[in-house]
Amino acid sequence: MRVVIDIPIDEDGAKAVKELLDTLIRIWGRRMQRFPLPPLYRSGIVFEPDPRAGIEEVWRPPYKTFEQGSGDCDQLVLYRGAELWASGETSVSSQCMAQRTPAGTKMHVRVRRANGLVEDPSIILSPGK
Repeated sequence: MRVVIDIPIDEDGAKAVKELLDTLIRIWGRRMQRFPLPPLYRSGIVFEPDPRAGIEEVWRPPYKTFEQGSGDCDQLVLYRGAELWASGETSVSSQCMAQRTPAGTKMHVRVRRANGLVEDPSIILSPGK
């Protein structure tokens, strides 16, 4: 099934994206408890920026990201967040920021751990790291 949601790239849109991603983290986290995947940082998955970022986003389930072997920031956050949730860190969440860039405006997401630390899987899994 394909669901398309039009979200503005501003502070309100960033809040909406965070709430949606947090819901998906819980959903995929429950599934990963039953059907585990390899830990994200040992899976061989690499960060691959989405050329259509800011125009159209596709939020794949962690299983599709694992199958493809790469993902953009939101796909990596879904995988990592679900992985942490499945391991018992149920207060894990996303952190979404609307960012102004030279080419326009886009959003970027990271993982906020239960202890408050923030991880950026996009940086950790960038090729050459």
